Amino acid sequence: MLGDEPGEVFGILCLSTRNAVIAYHEVSRGTLDASLVQLLRWVLDQGLEIVGDAREIFLEHPASVSDPRKYQTELAIPIRRVAKG
Repeated sequence: MLGDEPGEVFGILCLSTRNAVIAYHEVSRGTLDASLVQLLRWVLDQGLEIVGDAREIFLEHPASVSDPRKYQTELAIPIRRVAKG
C-alpha cells in the first residue's frame, strides 16, 4: 500500500472483527528515512481507547529500501470506540 512513496509515511489501517477494511488514516509523512509518530495521541484524538480483544488496527511502516517488504512493521493493537457522555 505504501511501498511506492518517496519518503516515510506512517498509516493506520482499521479492520473490523471480520478483517474487512473500515478505514485508512495517514498519521504522518516524514523525510527519506524517518517519520515521527505519536500513536497514543492519534488514538485518543479519534475517540478510541486501547483495550482487550475487540477490534484491531494494523500499522504499516515500510522503510525506504530496495525491497520494502523486508522492513514492514505490523502490530495488532486491540481498540474500541469510547462512549461519549
